[in-house]
Amino acid sequence: MTADAQGFNPAAAWSFEEVQTKARLFRRSPDPKIIALVTTSGQFYSILMLKLQADPQEPSIQLGRDWCVAGLKTVQPMNRDALYMEMRKLSDS
Repeated sequence: MTADAQGFNPAAAWSFEEVQTKARLFRRSPDPKIIALVTTSGQFYSILMLKLQADPQEPSIQLGRDWCVAGLKTVQPMNRDALYMEMRKLSDS
């Protein structure tokens, strides 16, 4: 790992309660996913996506094909040492 390496954990930006609050806005419980976005200018983002479930009352929603962006957060990157420690925690579990 280079000395100037940076990284982040996109899931750490969202609490369980925040995800549940967003999911409750839908009649049928969506499947949450959290994805990372890193721009070429070095900005880090965590994006909360909700995979919508088929709903007989909403025929336009197709099973497994429709997603909703439920939130976007800017995340400060970890420096090399913090990133290394985070990766060690993951490998030890």
